[in-house]
Amino acid sequence: HTPDEEGEFIALRSEKELPCRSLFIRNVSPNAKIPQIRRILEEMGPLKDLRTHQLSRGLIFACFFDIRDAERAQKELCKIDLLGRKWDAHF
Repeated sequence: HTPDEEGEFIALRSEKELPCRSLFIRNVSPNAKIPQIRRILEEMGPLKDLRTHQLSRGLIFACFFDIRDAERAQKELCKIDLLGRKWDAHF
């Protein structure tokens, strides 16, 4: 697959996702600091929970109190480039 085909596939898959308060975020740099990650996520809205036990694999899970904050975060987090890694967020 070409990068364009892969990008189209991800965009189509994202459109079919049903919103919820929890986000699965991948491609996070394992060198990122947890306070830095928390600060970025809290810019989207108050967090109920943040799970970083898979950070060494580039994965984190965030749960927001308000589904609207989670929806906004899902759209905005794909623009985050932290330590050379572009985040990918899904419900």
